[in-house]
Amino acid sequence: MADDVKTTITVIPAAAVKPAEEKPAAKAAPAGKKPAVKKAAAKKPAVKKPAVKAAPKAAAAKPAAPKAAAKKATAKAAVKKASDKKPVVKNAPVKAAPAKGGRRKAAPTLDAVTTAVWKKIGKSNVKNFDAPIGIQVIIRDLGTFYIAVKDDGGKKLEVMQDNYNDRAGTFETSYEEIMKIAAGKYDFLGAIAKGSVYYYGDLKKGVAFAGLFK
Repeated sequence: MADDVKTTITVIPAAAVKPAEEKPAAKAAPAGKKPAVKKAAAKKPAVKKPAVKAAPKAAAAKPAAPKAAAKKATAKAAVKKASDKKPVVKNAPVKAAPAKGGRRKAAPTLDAVTTAVWKKIGKSNVKNFDAPIGIQVIIRDLGTFYIAVKDDGGKKLEVMQDNYNDRAGTFETSYEEIMKIAAGKYDFLGAIAKGSVYYYGDLKKGVAFAGLFK
């Protein structure tokens, strides 16, 4: 059968066949080194930094506001006035000095006065008095009483805390002075000259009553 197969050979002219383009041979990487592969660097988005502002310069110290200065001045003035004021000292109530033996003196009363006067003149002889007759005695800041000689079937002396309307005269003094008079040996003329006692009325009858306190 081999003889029956015909082989056809077509001859292509050399000019009709374009020679294949030779590509430059790739350089072999040196042994042990991997070819450097350049990767495109990943671009990071640009971050804008906020501009740093310079710190403002410290403002020059301003003078204190007028109102604040005025308040300070007022406060200083108030403190000065307060310091200038003298502390108020309240006077303590004056207590009566204790009498001898540790007893305190009794407060002045009209009863004490009339008792002392009666004790001094209660037993006096009044036969020479033209009865009825009396004088009014005024004790400043305390009260009044009278000394009288009455004739009720006989002359008798009377000391009473009341007004004597038909009086011969009026005697005025203080509690301290009347107690001195009641103690006896009192200088009436000297006291009248000093203004410690006052008498207005019938002088002769006033002298007669003053004689009871000798």
